[in-house]
Amino acid sequence: MKKTIKLLFAVCLFVLCVAMLASCGNRLDKPEGIVLDTETLTVKWNKVVDAKSYTVQISGEDRDKTTKANFLSLEYLESGTYTVKIKANAGSNGKDSHWVEYEFVRPEENGLRYALTNADTAYVVTGGGSAEGDVIIPDTYREKPVVAIGDKAFYNNSRITSITIGANVKSIGEKAFTKSANLIAVTIPSGVETIGAYAFQNCKLIKSITIPSTVSVIEPFTFSRCDALESIDLGGSIVSIGEYAFSNCRSLTAVDIPDTNTYIGEYVFSDCSALKALDIGAELVEVDNFAFYNCSSLEALNFGNKVKYIRSEVFGNCSTLVDITIPDSVERIEYSAFKGCTAVETIKLGSGLTRIGSEVFNGTKPYEAAEGIFCLDGWLLEVKDKTATTLDLPEGTYGIADFALQACKALTSLDLSGIKYVGRASFYKCEALWEVIFDGELRVIGENAFRDCKKLVDVTLAEGLEMIDTYAFMNCSMLYELDIPDSVETIGGYAFYQTAKHNTTSKGPVYIDNWVVGCAAPPLIPGYYEAINVDESATKIANYAFYGIPIGYTYLPDSITYIGKGAFYKNAFPIGGGMSIRLSENLEYIGDYAFYGCANWFFGEGEEIIDLVTLNVPDTVKYIGRSAFYNCQTIVSLNVPGSVETIGKYAFYGCVNIGQSKLIANEDDGPLCGEITLGEGIQSIGAQAFRNCAGIQKLIIPSTVTYIGEKAFFNCAKLEELTIGSGLTQISDYAFYKCVALKELVLPDSVKTIGSFAFRGNAALDKIDLGSVEVIGDHAFVGCSNLDYINLPATVTDIEEFAFRGCTSVDSLTVPDTVVNVGRNAFYGLVSATIFLESATVPSNWDKTFNSMFRPIVLGCEISDDGGYVVSFTVSDSTVINFNTHNKISAPSRDGYTFIHWSADGSTFTAAEVEKVSDGVKLNSVWEESSDN
Repeated sequence: MKKTIKLLFAVCLFVLCVAMLASCGNRLDKPEGIVLDTETLTVKWNKVVDAKSYTVQISGEDRDKTTKANFLSLEYLESGTYTVKIKANAGSNGKDSHWVEYEFVRPEENGLRYALTNADTAYVVTGGGSAEGDVIIPDTYREKPVVAIGDKAFYNNSRITSITIGANVKSIGEKAFTKSANLIAVTIPSGVETIGAYAFQNCKLIKSITIPSTVSVIEPFTFSRCDALESIDLGGSIVSIGEYAFSNCRSLTAVDIPDTNTYIGEYVFSDCSALKALDIGAELVEVDNFAFYNCSSLEALNFGNKVKYIRSEVFGNCSTLVDITIPDSVERIEYSAFKGCTAVETIKLGSGLTRIGSEVFNGTKPYEAAEGIFCLDGWLLEVKDKTATTLDLPEGTYGIADFALQACKALTSLDLSGIKYVGRASFYKCEALWEVIFDGELRVIGENAFRDCKKLVDVTLAEGLEMIDTYAFMNCSMLYELDIPDSVETIGGYAFYQTAKHNTTSKGPVYIDNWVVGCAAPPLIPGYYEAINVDESATKIANYAFYGIPIGYTYLPDSITYIGKGAFYKNAFPIGGGMSIRLSENLEYIGDYAFYGCANWFFGEGEEIIDLVTLNVPDTVKYIGRSAFYNCQTIVSLNVPGSVETIGKYAFYGCVNIGQSKLIANEDDGPLCGEITLGEGIQSIGAQAFRNCAGIQKLIIPSTVTYIGEKAFFNCAKLEELTIGSGLTQISDYAFYKCVALKELVLPDSVKTIGSFAFRGNAALDKIDLGSVEVIGDHAFVGCSNLDYINLPATVTDIEEFAFRGCTSVDSLTVPDTVVNVGRNAFYGLVSATIFLESATVPSNWDKTFNSMFRPIVLGCEISDDGGYVVSFTVSDSTVINFNTHNKISAPSRDGYTFIHWSADGSTFTAAEVEKVSDGVKLNSVWEESSDN
């Protein structure tokens, strides 16, 4: 018996040992599912059960690599083909797996450095890296398109000699190739749309450049100081060339400006000393200062027929230019534009000129040959003989250039019949001049035109004159009376300052004919005027007429139709005082800055101030200018009639008390507390027109308004009620930013675009009707935390980045399939919302982080025709994204209704029970009209 027991024990022990040995000898499975992450060049494989680590053998390397993770980066390998062998290691408890082979190919990448962009869908070249010689920027990199060359990517890079840019590149960044000392050639493909400022500055070996027709703007300094650049093809779409773009390109011989170009900036081709031929282009409007300065080889100049402005010293010192022909389209030539063009033999002026600056053609042969006076084609350009006692102008002379007769101290009397334009300072310091006669041809008397003509006593002006500019007759100490024609629309500031009429006015307004042109200084004691009554013979107030003069009360009679620019600008009153004005009932025009900074002004009606804080703009006013009532803090009640067509930029900026009921003395005389009235007829409201008007509580935008400028109602912190008329098509950027009391927004169907930040920070906003809007700008509704329902109409196509960020009360969002683009983080902060999409897939143009809160998404929903609510959807794994125990599908929303349940084949499901519904089941929404609807 004992022998039998021993035998059985021995057999069991043997079996156990065999089992243990067998267990110790089990081989691990081979790694499977080997893939390469082409973005990071990381090779990955599936985890092997019981593997302690993995060994990776790479052909050509002496040592194997061991990793506990189931991946390994191959980024460090140079270009070439490698055999990669991988096995799983069992450690002490088993056998390692067999080797698995994988072939890894690292393509030639030129050593360039890249970074992901466009939500990781593309690459931008960020640096030259180890690249040298002839460098090709590929169409794609790691299976994604290369779409840009970054700022300073090849800055100061001396290793590259040529660049061929891939077909997918859309933009070349600022200073991308600046100071690439050995760069000889650049090939820019037709897909490039933007080339940044300074991009090729100081690339001194480049000989030619071809700009593709996809580029519309040449930015500042782009090719400046490219010493070897001989030719440039600007393509066919350039509309603007920025400052210094080709300056100091000393080998450039010819330039053809495309017919599409309208603007050439300052110094664009300055010091291009080899430039011989220039074709301006048919659409060019403006040539800015010094654009072709010191182009000493320029022989021919061909302007287009649309150029309007030739600025200062544009062609200064172009010493080989022979002929100058100014087209009829040119209106202004500014000072020294052709000064120093010593080879010029013929000059032909166009018929459209209204102003010519000083010394425009000085140094040309016609100028040097002129004796006594220098005239060209109807223009007196200069009286060279400053001792002349008379002026014999050629027949047909109609313009006098700036400074043309400056300091001609012997001239006494002039008949300037036929003259249309009197230039800036043209008669400055003609100290003996006492008489000047103009006829009905005269249109403009320029700035400082007769300044310091101390003996001038008689000036004859006729109907037809439109403007007398700033300082025009300043210091004409003998000039007392002047008949100003009714046709005059503008008299500039200080135009008659220190004239005899001004100097002999001891008190109050200075009158020249029917104009108030200034005001005598207030008495030293008390240092201000208690009251000024403008005479009823006056009809207009010149620019800056009462500038800086403190007046307690100003009476403007009903004869006044026009208040010029800055007329009452900064009429500061002594501390503790107040200022008031009675506006004319026939006033038509309130100029820019008219009451700027009049912080303690009051506006009233009739013979006395009836209501010290109400501004009832007369119903004859058509124009309220820029900053007209800027910072007029005493305006509390405002009525703008329908006669007003334009409210300029900043018109009521900083009028912080508009709408403040506690300051209104008599509410029956104006709008209700907190309300401003804008009459039907107003067409535009300028940028920042009512910014910081913190008292406005109710605002009605008339249907005639087609434009509201940026920040027009920025920080109107008490605005609760907003009605927008049917004429508005766009709400500009920041228009209602920080209107923190606004509760409801209803947009008419006419509004198509909501600008960036338009309603940002409006925390009280709890209901919006977006009408037929198409574009919702970036950050448009950021911080609207009380908004619990968003109805995106079926017209919406674009929702830009962060558009609804922080709308934390929204429980659901229905998105129609018209939406093509959604920017990054567009719905960031919708922490409890489900996003119902009409589209069966997330569109490719949507940023991958649009749903950065990873809220549930339901695809393929049937949505009502108005885009307002979900009708139904079918449950399946492919239609619901991000749905789990933590992210449950919330109930959909519908304006004016309450969601009851989902219905399917007689069964009902709450929103929380959707997870119980089988795949393939179609759920229909069931609603009940809200009791308060």
